[in-house]
Amino acid sequence: MQYDRNRNYNFQDLSGQTFKDTDDFDKCTFVGANLSGCTFENNYMRGCDFSNANMDNIKMHNVNMRESSFYRATMRNGTMTECNINRCNFTDADGRNMNFTDSDLRMCNFRNAMFPHTDFTNCWLKGIGMRGTKLERSNLHEFLRDYTFEYKFLPPDTICHAWKLANDQGKGIYHPKIKYYEGLVANAEQQDNGFKKLNPEGKGENTNSGIAIAPIDWVLREWNMLGCNPNWKLFRVSFKAGDLIKSEGNAKFNVKEMVVEKEYDLKQFYDQMKD
Repeated sequence: MQYDRNRNYNFQDLSGQTFKDTDDFDKCTFVGANLSGCTFENNYMRGCDFSNANMDNIKMHNVNMRESSFYRATMRNGTMTECNINRCNFTDADGRNMNFTDSDLRMCNFRNAMFPHTDFTNCWLKGIGMRGTKLERSNLHEFLRDYTFEYKFLPPDTICHAWKLANDQGKGIYHPKIKYYEGLVANAEQQDNGFKKLNPEGKGENTNSGIAIAPIDWVLREWNMLGCNPNWKLFRVSFKAGDLIKSEGNAKFNVKEMVVEKEYDLKQFYDQMKD
């Protein structure tokens, strides 16, 4: 069967098929189609619409897909290697564990898409849009994926500021091992039950990943999600850029040591929420 350009394959099941060398799919539509497990090699697929398509485990090599749309498509565990994907739209796509090695991704839009654990080795990335994109553990330039790049970029002694949320006892909401006091230094290794060596990569009880802090907007959203308790505590803290341990993959990050500078009353935010 010959597959030609300008065809409508919407919602068709093409799963597991192989298309190589001679098939020209320019301007075709694959909206909602099942392309899982397909192989495409040396094809033209310029200006195609893959919106809401199932492309899980797809294998695409040397395929020209420039100016195509992958809006809300799923392409988990797939590969698009040595492909021309220039100016494509990946908005809201789910591409966990994708491999884009050696592909041209210039001017692509990845807004609000999920591409954690993705391989971007040797890709062209100028003009790429990644606002709201999930990129945890992807091998992408740090300034494109890591909220804490600012602190790594600054001199180690630079004083930075963030926020800490604590319960009504002044301890962390998830790991209540340190009680925080306004005006005092908190050290991740000096816990209430004694000394515990930093071990961010440890497992179970051996783990000590540091003190978790975040920007105020992240902290307040977390507080609201957990029940909006007006008796919890909100601290403004300072830390040295060099005391950063790691990012948590979102705006939250961990530090070795911080100064608890000032407590702020959460009731002012509680009063803005309806009971």
